[in-house]
Amino acid sequence: MCSLLTVRAATQQPADSVQTGWRIQSRFHYGFVMSHTKKMGHLITQHSRAAELCVSQQTRGTRSWERAYNYPEKGLMLFYTELGNPVLLGHGLGFAPYIHLPLGGNFPAVTRLRIATGPGWVEKTFDRIENHKNTAMSSHINIFIQLMWDARWKLSDRLNLHAGIGLSHFSNGAFKTPNLGLNLMTVNTGFSWGTSGQSQTVVHDAPEPVDHAWQASLTLGGGLKEIVPPGTDKYRACTAILALSRRGGLKGEYGAALEGFYDASVYHQALADSIDIGSEAAGTRMGVSVYGGLVMGRLHVLLFQGAYLVAAYPARKPIFHRLAIRYDVNDHWYANFSLKTHLFDADYLELGAGFRMPVKKKKGAG
Repeated sequence: MCSLLTVRAATQQPADSVQTGWRIQSRFHYGFVMSHTKKMGHLITQHSRAAELCVSQQTRGTRSWERAYNYPEKGLMLFYTELGNPVLLGHGLGFAPYIHLPLGGNFPAVTRLRIATGPGWVEKTFDRIENHKNTAMSSHINIFIQLMWDARWKLSDRLNLHAGIGLSHFSNGAFKTPNLGLNLMTVNTGFSWGTSGQSQTVVHDAPEPVDHAWQASLTLGGGLKEIVPPGTDKYRACTAILALSRRGGLKGEYGAALEGFYDASVYHQALADSIDIGSEAAGTRMGVSVYGGLVMGRLHVLLFQGAYLVAAYPARKPIFHRLAIRYDVNDHWYANFSLKTHLFDADYLELGAGFRMPVKKKKGAG
């Protein structure tokens, strides 16, 4: 997944002006729900069909980051899909804002990366009596995430043909169990139509330079989670991340971090497994991580990979991952929303905030 975040400079040059009208897009998807664990082997019985309807608008470079990314397209999507088992899983919906980042090419096709995230809905969920074989989803309301590679062919001034391959994900972040999550891999094709609008000038100025000084940051976040068997209490889980990072070029960010965790569910999971580990304090752990990602103005999309180093009670899986979305409130403070996982297994959602500052006094951007 990290390779998807290395967005190279696109070769196409934008026109001197763009139409400010909306572009309406529809696509048909066909694919399958991935059985990423043996516990899902019985769930997926057929392929999945899906459809989406999108509205989008072309940026024109009024913000520096838009020029750095070669004028991406921003939009809003409604995604409908079958989930591979009409009896146990039913259908799913995703409603999300997205951005199309140009990857390169001009003729015959322009290639782009779509990043989308928002609320999701799953029709059928786990129930001890009515649907006990559904080990994937326990809540109707979930997080919806989509990554998609897209190729676009221009057929006329208004009509475009699209084809792509994408991964769509539904999960509640272990807020309620069972929560194996659903990962839908699809190929797709469709058309988009541009409505008429006022013609406005594209800004061709060079992107503003960014400060490449090292930054120190502290992020605090946490949430609630359940453990198996289903129906247990919700337990507190929280994270503290002390990081050192810097900007990589105009679009990237990378860094390393020392992380501390407290997970009250560790003690109760051990009790359920007939293991006495003393108290809830055994849920304290330390780890290290490295991360990288994209910066789009005030928005940061980051991927972490880390390992536990110190634990009162050793983790079942020594490696952890995180998808984090951060929004800068100002030069120092930011809001944080992230999902901590052990590969495909969600651990818990981390809601919180952070503070960053330069390691040394800034001498100038560049």
